[in-house]
Amino acid sequence: MIDAHKELARTKIQRGERKKKKMWRPSKLQKHRAEVVALYRAGASLGDLKFWLKLERGIDVARSTVARYLCKLPELANDHSVRNDAGQGE
Repeated sequence: MIDAHKELARTKIQRGERKKKKMWRPSKLQKHRAEVVALYRAGASLGDLKFWLKLERGIDVARSTVARYLCKLPELANDHSVRNDAGQGE
């Protein structure tokens, strides 16, 4: 028979350790940040950026991923068109 209190304490410790682990990684787009920003500022749509990333850099991402990435960049923080573009399907 198991000691329920000991098992519960051990489980909570293990669970707490798992919660502390880093569960995210840097964006695939980070290496191409300058190019993506330059293309966006030149008038490229999110769909254009998605297509360019796949064709020229071999990175397959969703259009929404590009939109979220651009929204988080400090150099585009005041550019409200990123948020507006994100809601439009292409």
